Amino acid sequence: MLLALRDDACAPAHPGPGDVLLLVEVADSSLDFDRKVKVPLYAAAGVAEVWIVNLAAEVVEVHRHASPSGYAESCTAGIGSSIAPSALPDLEIEVEGDRQADGPGRGRGRSGGPNPSARPLTALSCGIVEL
Repeated sequence: MLLALRDDACAPAHPGPGDVLLLVEVADSSLDFDRKVKVPLYAAAGVAEVWIVNLAAEVVEVHRHASPSGYAESCTAGIGSSIAPSALPDLEIEVEGDRQADGPGRGRGRSGGPNPSARPLTALSCGIVEL
C-alpha cells in the first residue's frame, strides 16, 4: 500500500481510503476473491487505484478511477511492461518475472530438479524515471 503523506502524520487516526495512492494485492489462489469481492469494495470505498499481481497469468491487473459502481479504467501489464501509479506518473514500475512453464516458482534445472535461479513473478521492480 502506498499512502499519501498527511500533514497530521502523527495523528492517532489510521489512514482512510482517501489516503491510499495505490493498493497492491498479490493473488494466486485468492484471485477470484480479490477480483470479485475486494476490488469492488475498494472502489466503493474510494481507493483511487488498485493493482492485482496475478501470479498465474504473470500480469499486473490495473484498476483506476474509483467510483461507487467500480473502476472506470482497467488494463493489464505483462512481463517486460512498465506501468506508473496515477498519483506518481513519473515513477516507472517494471513488471518482472522469469517463470518456467511447469508451474509457479517451480522451474526445473538440467537435472530435472528445482531450478534455484527460476524467479517467480512475486514483485515489481521500481525505478525512478524523472522527478
